[in-house]
Amino acid sequence: MTRELLVQRWADGYAAALVEDGEVEDVVLAPALGATAAGALHVARVDQSRADLGLTFVMLEGDVPASLETGREVPTPGERLLVQVAAPARDGKPVRVRRRLSLPGQLVVLNPGGRALRVARRAQRALASRAMATALHERAPAGCGLTIRSAAARAPEDAVVAELDRLSRLWRAVDARVAGAAVPSFLYADPPAWRAALPLLRAEPARLLVAERHLVREFAAFGVVATLAEGGDLFDQAGVGEALSAAEAVVVDLPLGGSIALERTRALLAVDIDSSGGDAASVNLRAVPVIARQLRLRDALGTVLVDFLRGPAAQQRRLEREIEAAVALDRRHVDLLGWTRGGLFELRRSEEVAE
Repeated sequence: MTRELLVQRWADGYAAALVEDGEVEDVVLAPALGATAAGALHVARVDQSRADLGLTFVMLEGDVPASLETGREVPTPGERLLVQVAAPARDGKPVRVRRRLSLPGQLVVLNPGGRALRVARRAQRALASRAMATALHERAPAGCGLTIRSAAARAPEDAVVAELDRLSRLWRAVDARVAGAAVPSFLYADPPAWRAALPLLRAEPARLLVAERHLVREFAAFGVVATLAEGGDLFDQAGVGEALSAAEAVVVDLPLGGSIALERTRALLAVDIDSSGGDAASVNLRAVPVIARQLRLRDALGTVLVDFLRGPAAQQRRLEREIEAAVALDRRHVDLLGWTRGGLFELRRSEEVAE
């Protein structure tokens, strides 16, 4: 199995594509103007609070409106808030921001304003001791929580420390600007090539190929080794454009026969499986990795209901294991909610980045 991450210019920014054995598995697009990209930090101005909706509407730099979930807390109009973009404008909805801040790296996530030390489950089993995690937490700036990601379990300790120190320097630089910043004001966003690649590094590609020499230096600054590829357009060679175009289709063929149909409603994504006369158990198993891949390529969010072909309970248990394996390296957090009373399999793919 060969897993590679390709990064090159795309539209007005950069894109990263995860390719495994010649198959495009996921693509992340990052626009050059990162002020409204997920993760961007702002000093926002409160425009209006709606306690009945649990929402506050704020203004970002450039007269960009955004919504903030505030619950019972009611900020006052004109108040300045330090916020982070949770999700860019999408499907007619405005930019969403949050007050809970996070500065993500490949190995750790710094949480300014937090206190907790969290260790991903896979990292818990591999870390030398709880004392190591505690020492990392104590190394973080005062008033910051820390999340140790799964990838840290396989990284040298000095690499984990180096990334934590980089994120700490970044936060101190941002924090120093807050008091004197205009309202509203854009503070910081990671460069687009890094924003595109970071979510896909979770899949631990064997190598990172970039199309421009300056990206080798840029990734080195983030502690990641990149190799300059020569000889044409990386995405054309890998078929990235074709994969994205194919992901717009309603019906997707399965290898060795059968197909799946993916149809979006306002509330959910429905996936139906057609055996085309093939063995139901075999078609179900072949459908699982294709469904997981399509969810990634379409960046489908929210509830997904899959109507698998009917089979015995033993096959349902095997399907559950296959589904869990297929979504294990998804860049987003995926909740497997299990079988409904009607025999559908339900999962939820959230905007949250997986650890």
